[in-house]
Formats: sequence, C-alpha cells, structure tokens
Amino acid sequence: MAHPPRVSAVVTTVIYQNPSAVVSLKMKVQEMDTLTAIRTFAKNQLPALALMLCLALCAQAQQHSDAPYTFRGNTFGVTTFQEFSATLTPEQRKQLGWSSGCLTPNKGTRHCTVQLTFTTNVSFVDDKLAVLDFFFNDAEFLDGYVKALTEKFATPKMETHQYQNRMGASYPGRIWTWENSHGEVSLEEFGHNLECGTLTYYDKALLAEFNSRRQYKPEL
Repeated sequence: MAHPPRVSAVVTTVIYQNPSAVVSLKMKVQEMDTLTAIRTFAKNQLPALALMLCLALCAQAQQHSDAPYTFRGNTFGVTTFQEFSATLTPEQRKQLGWSSGCLTPNKGTRHCTVQLTFTTNVSFVDDKLAVLDFFFNDAEFLDGYVKALTEKFATPKMETHQYQNRMGASYPGRIWTWENSHGEVSLEEFGHNLECGTLTYYDKALLAEFNSRRQYKPEL
C-alpha cells in the first residue's frame, strides 16, 4: 500500500537529514547477520525517528499562533488526566505510578514517568496537563528535532549554556526555545542530568502552580 504523499515526503526528509542513521545500519549489517543488525537498529534508532515523525505529522503547525501548545492531540492547560490516560496503551496504563493515579503529596498535583516514544515525565495540576518532559540519548538526531520543531513553531531563540559534570569538566550545550503567552517548548542538548537531551512542553501558569505547591505541606 502506498504511503500518502505527505507521509512519504516526511519519511524521506527524516532519512535525508540523518544519513548517519543509514550509515549506522550499513555498518551493523557488515558486522553481524542482517536480521540481528535490523533488530539492533530498530531498538536503538527507531524511537528517535518516531519522535521526529510525530513532531512533523502529529499536530498542526502553530507558527505565529498564540494558542496553547499541543502534542499528539493533547493540549496543555486543557487536556485532563482522564483524557490523557485514554491515549495510552493498556500496557502503559499498567506501569507503576500511572496505575495508582500518579498522585503526589501536594494537593491537586499528579506526576508520573511513563514510556511513550522515550522515557517521559508527565505532570498535571488540578487534573489539567501541565508538563511533558521527553528524555533521549540519540544526539545524532538533534538537528532533525530542531528542524521539525522550527517548521512547526517558527524560528526559536537559541542560547548556549556552560555545563559542569561531577568531575568538574565544563562544556557548552545548546538550548532552543519556542514561546507564546500560554506556554513554552524547549529542546536542551543536555538535559537535567547532563546525560541525555530533553524536549519539554509546558503550560506557564500550570508549571508555576505545580512548583508553588511543592513549597507547602499536604493537608492532613
């Protein structure tokens, strides 16, 4: 069955932008049998390609828009915990934490880690979607993520920050940011633990509220 033209164009673009992925597969085929090589490639590379395709296809472009940000049909500040849960597979809903409702000690907040395309942190305030954090190790796809997000959200602000690891070594890392009055999307070359990249979507008001409720003891 032929792919729709738009899907074919995006798939072609993703592969074209990431020739290292193709080279990686060719090298694996040379080093091991073909079936093993394809399985290894799929395990290590396809999650990154899947996220890039989703960025390109799963939401309408929001360039020059001041609407709340949306990911996979989930709108920040609008989508409820129940609505988000309905988009998960039965296996994902059975994961530790999600099955217990992702409740935190702080009144009206939920926070869980779930395996979507990548390991993902999800936070809710008063049952409204507040934050999504995606953690990825595929640095070779970083430029592809930037391009896909730029095509959807327009030109970002880019900054370079200096990071320091536990051994005291210092190195630069880039951060791209897309922002409107409702929320922000940020892509960090080095994430919270300096061991992986991070893509974050959040609603400004709900993130501020989530953080403020951490400062108070839960009601007894």
